[in-house]
Amino acid sequence: MLNLLFFWQFFLLCIPLAYLFLLIYCIFRLRKTSLNNEQKISWIFLIVLIPFFGAFSFLIIEKTDVV
Repeated sequence: MLNLLFFWQFFLLCIPLAYLFLLIYCIFRLRKTSLNNEQKISWIFLIVLIPFFGAFSFLIIEKTDVV
């Protein structure tokens, strides 16, 4: 029972850490795109306010816009 509790706590700790890593990675990738400032601000709001889905949508869409 103790091992299961330890695993669950570790899993719950990894979720925010994974989101933080993904958030930082996407923001650094956003700097390399050839978008104007309004579009970049919109992407930042989308990435930050919608956890995981905003970042994943940026990673899917930005493949065509990287300079």
